[in-house]
Amino acid sequence: MNMTSLSPPSRWKLIAGFLAIFLIWGSTYLAIRFAVQTLPPFSMSGARFLIAGLVLYLWAWGRDGVRPSWRYWGTASIIGALMMLIGMGSVAWVAQWVPSGLTALFIAITPAWMVLINWLWQGAGRPGWRVWSGLLIGLMSMSILIGPGNMDGSPVRLIHLGILLFSTICWVVGSLYSRHATQPASQRQFTAMIMLTGGIWLLLTGGIAGEWNQFDPAQVSWPSLLAFAYLTSVGSLLVFTVYVWLMHVASPAHVATHAYVNPVVAVLLGWLIGGEALTTQIA
Repeated sequence: MNMTSLSPPSRWKLIAGFLAIFLIWGSTYLAIRFAVQTLPPFSMSGARFLIAGLVLYLWAWGRDGVRPSWRYWGTASIIGALMMLIGMGSVAWVAQWVPSGLTALFIAITPAWMVLINWLWQGAGRPGWRVWSGLLIGLMSMSILIGPGNMDGSPVRLIHLGILLFSTICWVVGSLYSRHATQPASQRQFTAMIMLTGGIWLLLTGGIAGEWNQFDPAQVSWPSLLAFAYLTSVGSLLVFTVYVWLMHVASPAHVATHAYVNPVVAVLLGWLIGGEALTTQIA
């Protein structure tokens, strides 16, 4: 079943949904930075999505009483790998070295990918000159924001930013695929399945990377635990669910604009709470 034919939501629901992905998601970059200070990145991300997915799945099952087929699980697994493992797992991994504000700024290229991939792959309307101009301005702004003042030129830093770039492409591909892929009638259930499969992908990656053997629970700090709780309840259970819903009821290009607001929130919170530098380029 394709869920792009959901009934149009009310204006206030749309406003609330966009505010959630604009403001709350911007705060998750700093939360991730605190979480990975004493928690392994892939395992932390996997646990947060596994817990959130399980809670949402049980709730959806209690309301709808439908058991999804293995075909739907396969679809959810593909989307989970693209969005959770590569899209969000990469962000958690590079957060060990890259400031949260710079991470969010670099991910601001997501709307450009959303427009281009939606046109080339999904057959959406060809972007007009205004869109091309906006994409060009966005790319030029990105080159300034992550210019020499914010990069030390080391190969490791370039690798981190390259991984972030690849993660944005996978995130967009997974987001667009979730709009048209065959899926169960219950959107809540399908969102939970994406988080569950994505969480498993992340936990397996953490195990392969040796995180399980190196993890020492005694070394986990309270800031990391609080950040993990926030990411699980608010970042995953609430906002990711809202994001998947918006991808079905609103224009993908409009939904992707959260990547323009998130950097502002991330930079300000990183400066106010995280003690990150507010350089003239980022400001």
